[in-house]
Amino acid sequence: MKILHLYSNHKWTGPAELCLLWAKDFPEARLALAGFVHPGMKHAIAGRAIELGIPLLEGLQLRRHFHLGSIFRDVGLLASWIDQGEVDLLHCHQAGDHLVAALALQVSHRKVPLLRTVWGEGDLHPGPRQWIAFSATTALSYPLPRLASRLQAMGKARGDSLLSLTPPPVDLALPTLASPEPARAKLRARLGLQKGTPIVVLTARIQRRRRWGLAWEAFAALQKNLPGARLVILGRPDEGVLEEVCERPLAALGLQDRVLFPGYLRGESYAEALAGADAFLFLVPGSDATCRALREAMLLGLPVVAPEDRGFDQLIDPGRTGLLVAPNPEAIAGALALLLKDRPRARRLGQAASREVQNWDSQGKTALRSLYARLLPQEGRG
Repeated sequence: MKILHLYSNHKWTGPAELCLLWAKDFPEARLALAGFVHPGMKHAIAGRAIELGIPLLEGLQLRRHFHLGSIFRDVGLLASWIDQGEVDLLHCHQAGDHLVAALALQVSHRKVPLLRTVWGEGDLHPGPRQWIAFSATTALSYPLPRLASRLQAMGKARGDSLLSLTPPPVDLALPTLASPEPARAKLRARLGLQKGTPIVVLTARIQRRRRWGLAWEAFAALQKNLPGARLVILGRPDEGVLEEVCERPLAALGLQDRVLFPGYLRGESYAEALAGADAFLFLVPGSDATCRALREAMLLGLPVVAPEDRGFDQLIDPGRTGLLVAPNPEAIAGALALLLKDRPRARRLGQAASREVQNWDSQGKTALRSLYARLLPQEGRG
């Protein structure tokens, strides 16, 4: 069988990594490379696909935003690929590629199944484009249980469509360490901190909407209990926001020397930074409803703290794989202090979280393989 993943963007977004991880784990899959790139920008998704060894099929524009000329061109080319037998199943991940796929199936002579993965609530805005795209959809998959009721309520899961829960993938190739001690020493040396300094990590892009005020106030409250603790922010800032969002508020709270910004890390450097920390704080899902940063921290055995008001209960089992607390500085500071002081409990939470994330990854791949098998006609398999 020939599976073609479509992802209408060249920029790096949360679901892009998830799409690529699935494509990597199915040797019969290829990625239709989005050919349109904004002037002066790199094709981030292409670079990651090559890194993962995913075969690429070039020729489509796959613009993220509506562009009639590009859509017509993409529809014609994709329909020709379908008719030539280059595709047995279309797997779409974004609104733009879903529309192109649906229209291509309207004009192609040969018909193939169309699967759409809905990564989050933001993918379900009503409108003509969505209606056209979903009208041709054979099946829907979704990564989190809460999305099922939304899909059904919006009438997107038609009676003749398959609806499948497929837990999100995670990069199991992240270099998990048998012992965190070397990573702990390396991280503290890199940050110029003394051995044994308690470290909390927060991974997020530095944007105005990421609840930074809550993070700063919670860490200020933690300082009253553990003045030696440090908060490490892993992520790059949007242009022009660092002073407003971070520097001025931290100076006002007297935290300017206690919150550290080593910048954006990836791969082994990122895994080492997580493995070398004592706890992970996560406040907002961001652009990825499946919270990849949170799941990666859990995979690496880092005990996590998150507010209970953002639906994190679908990812964290309170008291078993992490701590969910009231969304106020005192409650968050109390949970962090507990993890930093009670190291055996922190280890138990982290170990259980790591096993849980690995189970999700396995369950998701099994569910997706089963869904592919149900969608493909017998002659399209093999």
